Order: sequence, then structure tokens, then C-alpha cells
Amino acid sequence: MRKIYREAVTDAVKAIGKGGETRECGLVETIDLQISLKNYDPVEDKRVSGVLRLAVVPRPKDSVCVLGEAEREGEAKGAKIAVLTADDLKKLNKNKTAIKKLADQDDAVLATASVIRQMPRIMGP
Repeated sequence: MRKIYREAVTDAVKAIGKGGETRECGLVETIDLQISLKNYDPVEDKRVSGVLRLAVVPRPKDSVCVLGEAEREGEAKGAKIAVLTADDLKKLNKNKTAIKKLADQDDAVLATASVIRQMPRIMGP
């Protein structure tokens, strides 16, 4: 069995990233890494585990809004993320233009399971 070392992966990603620095296209480039393992069944074997955190955020300009309970509001504001509770969504009063403006403000919206179940009642179909 052969191990994949973290340093080897980070060096390979840096080498690939340096190739993209030569072109000036003005776009944010990302790297997808896929590793295939031969004779390995992930259901039966739990030997492979690990996380590699990139040093640079791939999309630093993207904004995220969290739709969640009031308990999570302080946690999200601590991370400087926009947060809306179910009470804030009820204030929209099924106004379609206000809901569309809310959707256009951020690049991504994350919602908890309980808020997702309430959305059809609060925001309309």
C-alpha cells in the first residue's frame, strides 16, 4: 500500500497554479483534484481519510447568506456572514419582488433543514 503525503499534494497543486500565473485572462481559476484508488471499496474499508485545506480561498468575492434559526444568528454574524431568520422571511409577506431582490443580493444561500421546510408557507410557492 502506498501513501499519498500531504506535502506532495500541496507541491503538485502549487506547481499547477504557477502555470496559470503566466496567462493574464482576468478570471479566477480553480483546480479540481481527483484521485482514483485501485482495489479499494470505500464502503468496506475506512482506511482513507484526510482533508486538504487550500491556502487561498478560490472565490473570495462571493457573498453568502444563511437562512437559519435565531440560535445560529450570532454564530454567523461572528463569521461576518449575512443571516436571516424565519421571522425576517415572514416580513417579506410573500412579496415576489422583495424575494427576488433578496435572492439577487448574494451569490449563494444556505438554509437549515427546519427553515427549508417552512419556506413554502413563509415565502409562497
